[in-house]
Amino acid sequence: MTLDELYEAVLREVQVLPIGEAAPPEYVQLVAAKYTSLYDMMLTDSLVSWTSDEDIPTYAEQPVTMMLAYLSASALGLPESKVAELRQAGALHLPPAEGGPSHAERQLRRQLARAYVPYPAQSDYF
Repeated sequence: MTLDELYEAVLREVQVLPIGEAAPPEYVQLVAAKYTSLYDMMLTDSLVSWTSDEDIPTYAEQPVTMMLAYLSASALGLPESKVAELRQAGALHLPPAEGGPSHAERQLRRQLARAYVPYPAQSDYF
């Protein structure tokens, strides 16, 4: 998924962009800025395996879309009920008291765990 496709998917997810219509540039800029913040947060948590300007890998498309939808929702003027719904689905670092982690965060962590290959301990070599 290209970054432009991601931004459009987010705008559709939050229901501000009907299918078949072009995204208004100001909305795209807003979502792009939120993606920069989200990418930095995911990088800090080792939740990315791509660079910030690369396409989103297939396994990460849905969780990243949901996370970015949540981050963009308030700035796009969505009602608080929709923001709360998106928070449960896509917040990063959702506290346990609120049912965290979100579905998107769990999904992304599971996908990245599949690729994890631990190095043998040094004692295994001697």
